Amino acid sequence: MKIVISGSSGFIGKNLCEYLSNSGNQIVRLTRNNSSKKSSEHETHIWDPENSQIPYEPFLGSDVVIHLGGCRIFSFRWTKKHKEKIISSRVETTRLIAKHLSQMKNPPKKFIIASATGFYGNTKNILVDETAKYGDGFLANTARKWEDTTSEFNLKNISVTNTRFGMVIDHSGGTLPLISVPFKYGFGALLTKGDKWISWVSLIDVIKIFDFILKNDLSGPVNIVNEKPIYIHEFCEILSNYYNKKIIFKIPNFFIRSILGEMGKEMILTNSKVAPKKLVEAGYKFEFNYLDQYLKSSV
Repeated sequence: MKIVISGSSGFIGKNLCEYLSNSGNQIVRLTRNNSSKKSSEHETHIWDPENSQIPYEPFLGSDVVIHLGGCRIFSFRWTKKHKEKIISSRVETTRLIAKHLSQMKNPPKKFIIASATGFYGNTKNILVDETAKYGDGFLANTARKWEDTTSEFNLKNISVTNTRFGMVIDHSGGTLPLISVPFKYGFGALLTKGDKWISWVSLIDVIKIFDFILKNDLSGPVNIVNEKPIYIHEFCEILSNYYNKKIIFKIPNFFIRSILGEMGKEMILTNSKVAPKKLVEAGYKFEFNYLDQYLKSSV
């Protein structure tokens, strides 16, 4: 298959390119960075979504388009400017690609767009799946706008999949190396009361899930999380045991709210208890459902 991937130089994108390429697919990258174009072994094209400029050539004869765009959500505090960037880097880039695909005479058969489990807002202690409605809050509203963007265009001949990511875990990048630092050096802390849920997934599962979606043609929303959500206190305890260090203090909720503001409230103090119902029903088998199992692996 000829697969066009935007966001291909990011944490997930670069690993996905390598995996799908090794599986015999033709990878075409969309990048905003000229230096990234020069250093790539794959066919690479420059696009400029801020100025609504997108090349036509890479999409010709393509079978699949995978859009992984979006600036980092994590920030010390969400300023108005950063929140606008979070939305535009997701909504406007998706709109530009969707519009381009809608104008093609022979469009690709599949359009896979990154989304997030933030769509569900605070799930509390309720396990939600793809049938749940969107929740409240900035992240939920952003994810809803993100996913609704494709409905603005005629994509009736294209299967659209919204991959709702939980926390993606890997030793090489993402959130795990950052979270692990205090535990590694003996300054691990229990965040909040520890009674909040986290829905996570290993990077190797993310990559294999994309391959699974391509082969099984799953469409609509698909939760990219494993089958075992975990409490924050369990998450922290597993990290401390892995590094053979003790958790020496707790960070109370009010401190997180006062220091990190809205970002802390939505990303740390909000429950995310999400089930990968569609994947399980379609027959996907997870490599890792347990954090301690993953940390002890050589992946």
